[in-house]
Parts: sequence; structure tokens; C-alpha cells
Amino acid sequence: MSSAKDKTISVGGRAFVNGVMMCSMSRISVAIRDENDVIKVTKRNYNSITNKVKILGLPVIRGNVRIVESMVMGSRVISSYLKNTSSKKTKTKAIARRFLTIIVIFAFVYLAMIYSINFSRFISIENHIMAAMVFYLSFLFLMFFIIYLYSFTPRGRKIFQYHGAEHRTIHCFEKGEILTIENVKRHSNLHPRCGSSVVVFFIALNLIATPFTIRLTSVWSNLLALPLLFGISYEFMKLTFVYKENKLARLIIFPGLALQKITTKNPDDRQIEVAIAALADVVNET
Repeated sequence: MSSAKDKTISVGGRAFVNGVMMCSMSRISVAIRDENDVIKVTKRNYNSITNKVKILGLPVIRGNVRIVESMVMGSRVISSYLKNTSSKKTKTKAIARRFLTIIVIFAFVYLAMIYSINFSRFISIENHIMAAMVFYLSFLFLMFFIIYLYSFTPRGRKIFQYHGAEHRTIHCFEKGEILTIENVKRHSNLHPRCGSSVVVFFIALNLIATPFTIRLTSVWSNLLALPLLFGISYEFMKLTFVYKENKLARLIIFPGLALQKITTKNPDDRQIEVAIAALADVVNET
């Protein structure tokens, strides 16, 4: 199912409640186990805008572009699946849940920035940097704690199991092994290229950049600094993956892997089967 040629394909993925999305630079595939216990695979070919507009493929910029592309294309593929297989009630609930998630994310980021700025204004100028650092550290702790609590909910546990299945399947593929349940099960739930690592790098960079960003008094100027920091985090993640055998690189990626201890759980065979179906469709681009 995989070959030496296949190994040259760079793949990534995302986990859902009942399935997994896998993507390469030219195809996105979503595999979902439906109510009848049948795995439904929906795919879509695409040509990344980073291939069409060279400036968008430059380091730092490309990270922001690819995360947006992944979200948009993943949403389209899932919408296509719902259109063909789901009832009107299921579609409405899925759209409402997606819309609510987007609102919550943007509201959380916006309010966090306002809190960060106002918090630093309550104390003396000399302590502005320290105040911002305390904020980001408390933000990191709160994020870990919320994710930890979510992992105990039925929905959260299921998503994190599919997340583990996604990582194990990609590991198996990258090792050049045939994509079978037994081969996949031998691999780790943790993967250094996971988005969790980007998030940790992003927060760490915010801490490092605090002496500079603290001078930005406007909420909007702070928000505009986020894509730059995220782009750098993305490049840092790619660099540490290339040198993942290096001891320093291992030390740097450790916090991201620690977060994955929460965001991934051991999948069962049926969940691995779904992840294999999604990845097989991406790497066998016929």
C-alpha cells in the first residue's frame, strides 16, 4: 500500500469525532465511520495557492497560508460528505457546531489580548514585561487544564483516540511500512509535526517576543503580530522535525509532545482502520 516513492509525499492530518482527515500538497481525504458502521471516504484534489503565488510559499508566510487552506479545504470536504450522506438535522447540527467553534476561538483570542494589555497597565511600567510573561504562562496553564478536562468527556476522548490513530498511521507511512492495523498499532501516539507543537512554539515565542510586543498598545496591532509569530512557529516545527534525532531538537519539541500526552489516546482497531482509509486515499493518488 505504501512504497519508497510514497514516502516522499508529505502528509498531515486532523481528527474528528467519527473520523480522520489526511492531506498532502495536492489532495485532501476525509474518512468517517457512519451510523451504519461503514467507512465513507470523501476526497478532493486541490492545488495549493502557495504553488501558484510564489510569495505565499515563502518561509513564515506559508505556515499561515497552509493552516487556512487546511481548514477551508477540510471544511469543504466534510460539507460534501454531509451533503451526500446526512439528514437535514445532522447537517444543521454540524454547521451550528462549526460556527460556534469559530466564534469561541476568535472571542477567546480577542479577549485574551485585551486582558493581557489591560493587566499590564494596572502595574508600573518597569513590570510590564513581567506582567505579560505571567499572563502567557497562566494562559498556557489554563489551555492545558481545559484540554485535560475535555479529554474526560465522551466526545473529547473519541476525538483524541482518532488523533492517536492519525499520528500512528502517519508514523507507519513515514517508516515505509505497509498500512495495516497491526503495523500501525506498533507506533507512537506522539508526532513531532503535530499542530500541538506549533501551539507550544507559538506561546513560547510570545514569551520571548514580549519585550517588543508589549510596546504595541493597540489590541489590533497585537493581533497583527500573531501571524508573524505563528509563521515563525511553523518554520521552527518543520526545522526541529528535520533534526528530530538531535538531542537539542528533542529537548525543544518535548513540551509539544507533552501536550500530545493529553490530546492523544490509544485508538482501537476500528479507529485505526478509519485513519488508514483516509491516508491510503491520499498517498495512492490515482
